[in-house]
Amino acid sequence: MRYGGFVSGLTRRRVSELDNHSLQWGRHSLMGGDRMSPRRHGYAPVYARYLAPFLAGGAPVTLVEVGILQGTGLAIWSDLFPDGRIVGLDIDLSHFEGNFDRLRGMGAFRAGNHEVHEFDGFLDNRKYLADILREDRVHIVVDDASHADESIVTTFESFREYLVNDFVYFVEDNRNVHVELGRKYPRYRVAPFGELTVVTGGA
Repeated sequence: MRYGGFVSGLTRRRVSELDNHSLQWGRHSLMGGDRMSPRRHGYAPVYARYLAPFLAGGAPVTLVEVGILQGTGLAIWSDLFPDGRIVGLDIDLSHFEGNFDRLRGMGAFRAGNHEVHEFDGFLDNRKYLADILREDRVHIVVDDASHADESIVTTFESFREYLVNDFVYFVEDNRNVHVELGRKYPRYRVAPFGELTVVTGGA
């Protein structure tokens, strides 16, 4: 709520050429800022549970959000992890760029620890992520992009070699993809929470 809360009716300006769902829907409008509110998705308790060890540990983390829209989520992560590296990825950065000054005016990104890059989640991005991440490994990923199974699985595979051992990987707004992720990656723990899936590594 601090950074604007729920928004809807935003114009979808760019779609992956491989995103048959969005192309079929005629580039329908976008909405965001709805992940934490109990009146919307209500993911806050699950996020609190899985982020607590990183917050308590105090060590700098690298967090990547895929699908940043206007950047309210990115602002939250920057506040929560001021000593971390916060990376935002989206196929269309125009909504973030148009909202950036407003977010800054509300106190966001004071740590100066954020960066954004264009990203098509339907592509194999392993080499591209190597260029972005350089020597860093990723502790936390939030996938709030297209919500299509194909994109989710492809994006997870792109990140897999760059994840730390005790990573946490959130997949939002898809009720069924946990089945495919669990089947394809049995070495990880895959936990479904309604439309939120959480994948974790570690022992």
